[in-house]
Amino acid sequence: MSKRKLFVIFVTSILLNVFLIGIVVSCYMVKPNNGNHPPPRHGGPAAQFERAKEFLSEDGKSIVDEVLSQQGTNMRGNMHEIGGLQREAHDVLTADNFEPKRLNDIHDKMHSNSVGVKEQMSQTIYDIAAKLSDEDRIKFFDKALPDRPHHRPPPRR
Repeated sequence: MSKRKLFVIFVTSILLNVFLIGIVVSCYMVKPNNGNHPPPRHGGPAAQFERAKEFLSEDGKSIVDEVLSQQGTNMRGNMHEIGGLQREAHDVLTADNFEPKRLNDIHDKMHSNSVGVKEQMSQTIYDIAAKLSDEDRIKFFDKALPDRPHHRPPPRR
């Protein structure tokens, strides 16, 4: 093989490597654009409460643990039941014989369970807020439930 062909292959190989390295590096450096919105939450309320608990005094941590242990059992049971109902709904929707009444019944049960979970979460938040000191309450809810916009951002032009 001539030196010229070897040189062209070598330069092409280097350019291709630089291009691929650029793609890999840019994937790690580029972050999704959320506009002015905070980053998405990771985990449900229980995970957020556990992270927020780190900022509390020892008394505050024990109060939050106590309230969460009291309320958590009931919520887990309802969430487990909702999961079972979702599987039932999937079975009804994918069955050979569609039963609209059964699907409607499942939907009604799911709705009542989700309302129950929301009521329990509201009670949990109330209980934590009522039992914490003012300083711990402010720290806890500032971290656990940060102020977030509840509207869509205006479209970009």
